[in-house]
Amino acid sequence: MCLSAIIFVCVIFIEFSNGQTCLSSPPELQWNTATGVFEGELTFGAETFTINGVTFTTRAHNGRIPSPTLRFKRGQEYHLKLINTLSPEPASTLHNEIKDLQWTNIHTHGLHISGESPADNIFDKINGGEDHLYIYNFPCDHAGGLSWYHPHVHGSTAVQVGGGAVGAIIVEEDARAEGLPLWLISMEEIVLVIQHLELNRLRGIARRGSDPVFNFNGGNSDFWIINGEYQPDICLTTGKWKRFRIVNSDMRRANEYTIDAAGGDTSSCNVYLISKDGVLIHGQNNQVPREITTRTMYFTVASRAEVAVKCTQSGSYSITTSAINGANTVIANIVVCDPFGTEADIQLTPFHPIRPRYLHSLIDVDPAKWISDGGEYNTETVSIDRIAEGGFGFNNQLFAGQTTNIFTNPLRAGSLQQWTLSRNNNHPLHIHVNHFQILSLRRNDIGSDPNWTEIGDWLDIINEEATIRFVADRFGGHVIMHCHILEHEDAGTMALTFIEGGCDAFGNDISPNSGLPCDKQKNCNIPFIKQPTTAPTLIPDVEHLEHNVLKIVIVAPIDVEEMVSADKINYYEDDTYDLFFFLI
Repeated sequence: MCLSAIIFVCVIFIEFSNGQTCLSSPPELQWNTATGVFEGELTFGAETFTINGVTFTTRAHNGRIPSPTLRFKRGQEYHLKLINTLSPEPASTLHNEIKDLQWTNIHTHGLHISGESPADNIFDKINGGEDHLYIYNFPCDHAGGLSWYHPHVHGSTAVQVGGGAVGAIIVEEDARAEGLPLWLISMEEIVLVIQHLELNRLRGIARRGSDPVFNFNGGNSDFWIINGEYQPDICLTTGKWKRFRIVNSDMRRANEYTIDAAGGDTSSCNVYLISKDGVLIHGQNNQVPREITTRTMYFTVASRAEVAVKCTQSGSYSITTSAINGANTVIANIVVCDPFGTEADIQLTPFHPIRPRYLHSLIDVDPAKWISDGGEYNTETVSIDRIAEGGFGFNNQLFAGQTTNIFTNPLRAGSLQQWTLSRNNNHPLHIHVNHFQILSLRRNDIGSDPNWTEIGDWLDIINEEATIRFVADRFGGHVIMHCHILEHEDAGTMALTFIEGGCDAFGNDISPNSGLPCDKQKNCNIPFIKQPTTAPTLIPDVEHLEHNVLKIVIVAPIDVEEMVSADKINYYEDDTYDLFFFLI
């Protein structure tokens, strides 16, 4: 029986026998392709919702919570028009205060794109009654994965994000370029946008900014929703893996979510970690996936993670969090049904993904050799400190504006960066533009499960003291860093530095006289496809064996001509990678 038929029967069985409805992924924004680029629109305005018996008025994209999912493909150009339908207000002259609540913008949290206009520049802001065109040019080698987007106007981030204006981003995977196995690209998936609504607290923040929009009618003011629903049912088929693509949005607290097994049977559900913060997990051996034996998943206020989940016994399970007063709170139910018997499922065979250059491992890089090979190496210390005049700042400084560099000198495009992070264990530190790799941790216990975070993993947000590395890859200009406790960020726990040289948002030299030219590959040899698909790009022209099992082995470079002449392999050559596929 095909997987779709099983799922269909399972859903019908649940709806008719138990009156339950299965949760689905949020709707996706539809792109218009008539002009040869992807064009889309988001509106931003006041909306009233009733969830969990609570009615509240807030701001949202396209009239819904969460916002529509944005799906992108590597190597393509996207034009996204943001229309602010709120009433206009004058820009405030206050600094590091709650303000400008009618102004908005978009931050694409986790994407490796330019931080300059007209791309991911958080200093572009749109007043009520105005609109703004964002243009995103995706690198040819952008990794597939899960990111998210949200408003990021300094002073109004907490009110707008905490009020629900967030959405998922999916960059489609390319199975060939990234070396992905069949079990991953064929697994059924669901996008889960988890939002912690603290409405009473949010109302207090909004009042500090004289907010004309946000309000609620009282009642339960502290609860979680997933894809806009309170305690929804997530449906699984017994013994079948499902890929949970999880976005976590919380104004101020880290959360752990645990899949509780029925009757305490810890063997009935299995959880394997695939990726975090939009990047396949790395660890010290570049191996995916990792088993999470505790079934407990750890998220900072703005993390993402993708996990494969399978339950081998039919029944009802729950996803709980202990964030409120240490008590377990159910945020969703997992309904597992098996009306016609369990079929054998795919095996999650470990694999070693192929990484784009900006995610090549740096844990074993010798800085001395990096320098001797002609590279630049730079170290910085970043701490989040309590400031005498109140609040928290980076390196003893509150945010001083968009021209003040937190460091003495700008970073250089292409340089190897090693930063020591301190006093950020209570301040989840997010860095824009480039992910960073964990080189060392003060404590190796980010999350209850020891396999959740390892040395070598790539992240874009961390709430633990650590040493990290990244290459200032490709894009020049602003690099923002801030505490993702949104009240802190609005109050000045934010800083920036600059990358000298490299590319602007269009792939041109951002500093023509720097000696650090843009090296963005402009011709990706990727065809324009009118609509992103709902599945990764598959490997073309490969043999399928019986039972539809595709077997591919990626090997080191070999004597290709000899192997091809003997008809032992087919191979494909790519500008970035040389991949050789044995057909067995």
